[in-house]
Amino acid sequence: MESWVIYGIAALVLFGIANFLLKLISDKVPAPLFATVYLGIAFATAAAIFLFQKTPISFPGNTMWITVLAGIILGTGIIATTIAFSLGLGSKVVTVININTLVTVSLLVLILGEKLTPKIGAGILFALVSLYLLTS
Repeated sequence: MESWVIYGIAALVLFGIANFLLKLISDKVPAPLFATVYLGIAFATAAAIFLFQKTPISFPGNTMWITVLAGIILGTGIIATTIAFSLGLGSKVVTVININTLVTVSLLVLILGEKLTPKIGAGILFALVSLYLLTS
């Protein structure tokens, strides 16, 4: 098994547990407060790993600005996710928000020129059907 698959599966499990915990408290804690603590702990965890690995600090080209933009978008997305969980069924919300794959794949194909294979196209089609079934 390729190493990216192992990390991908680890992320799948960890994000799944995090979303469950988020649903558990989403109607009890204000979304901005949750996001502040959630992202603060995530920052501390990432910083500890960064320091442990002794990774050099380097942002070549415009990667610093892209990193900042990604952080702003992620923080806003976490607040939107928290609000969605507080208003809807967790099983529907988590499925809808994780169809974000459509946005990611579209940007990868349009901007980075990645190839859209028939299997990926079929996956996108199923994701669209899933989105329709969950929201109609």
